[in-house]
Amino acid sequence: MKFSIIIPAYQAGATLERCLQSLAAQSISDFEIVLVADDNNDYEPLGSSFGLNIRYLRTATPRSGPSVARNLGLDAAQGDYVCYLDADDCFSDNRLASFYKALQRHKLVGDYPLTFDAHGERIPAYLSEDKSLGLADFLRLNFPVKVAHSNQKNLRFDETVRFAEDTLFNARAICFFNASLYVLADTSYHYYLSPTSLTSQSFKVIEQGYTELLSRVPRIIEASEQQKQLIYQQFWLKRALNKVFFDYVAEFGPCSFPVFSKKLGAQP
Repeated sequence: MKFSIIIPAYQAGATLERCLQSLAAQSISDFEIVLVADDNNDYEPLGSSFGLNIRYLRTATPRSGPSVARNLGLDAAQGDYVCYLDADDCFSDNRLASFYKALQRHKLVGDYPLTFDAHGERIPAYLSEDKSLGLADFLRLNFPVKVAHSNQKNLRFDETVRFAEDTLFNARAICFFNASLYVLADTSYHYYLSPTSLTSQSFKVIEQGYTELLSRVPRIIEASEQQKQLIYQQFWLKRALNKVFFDYVAEFGPCSFPVFSKKLGAQP
């Protein structure tokens, strides 16, 4: 089996159908879905209508968080490669095929999400060509990267972290594989922004998240001291940029972070 697709699901009844439809439309069919419910909902009736190879798991305690759900999925994954999909997002129909091709040449492959705002408008793309990013280059990015990698049971999400867990996991993966992250310019992950994503509460939550993360980086990353210091510095810079972003929104009105980063010329 080529892929295991791990989907953590929390209150996903309104979006899971779109998510699974995108998997049913994949150009290759040699994959399984590991759907991990992090709530009390039963997603099997909806999932069974697609004729997909889906296994259903559940976290021991609802609202355990996506890292716990993804680790359960990693424990159960049987594919040669693993990729991740949130229940409110979806894949382009060629994603698995293009990633499989890239994974024959690179240990760690990703792309940035093709982002849509609350009105369904597409936010401008980031990269014009594929890039191979070491740890330093990856940490300078101001957009998320959705990754796929070989099925490694020792590579885990840190369950004590509830903020920026994807970025932290990707940094750990670069160190784990001792390899660059190969980022595809032809993005195939569709990410949908929530209409409530820009609130004053969001800033407080994000600021608290960065503060907690920075205090714990030395203990939660399996890397050299030089790599840990680099990770710490880049998360500190991201926190500072986050403050500037929310000040911009407060003065000029709603703006997505990708558009804001473009205005700053912050992308590589």
